[in-house]
Amino acid sequence: MVNDKLLSLTDLARESDIEKATVRFLLNRFKAFFPGTMLNGQPFYSHKIIRTLFIIQDQFQKGVLPSRIEAELAQAKTDEDLFKQNGPE
Repeated sequence: MVNDKLLSLTDLARESDIEKATVRFLLNRFKAFFPGTMLNGQPFYSHKIIRTLFIIQDQFQKGVLPSRIEAELAQAKTDEDLFKQNGPE
């Protein structure tokens, strides 16, 4: 891990066991919800977004439209709220 739990794209893919291309796609598609910190020209993200990445990926696999996922992300005040809405059944 880098700089007190900040993760690069590669770190996120490794930690989450989600393909790097998928992580990149999700970060770009939902960038408003994943603020990054630029260090040496490379974005780094909080380790806390891993759970949200899992939820978004799961929603895509279920066929949920990106606009609906964005609406759910916008309504959730915290990632805990999002997890309660979309967590394990």
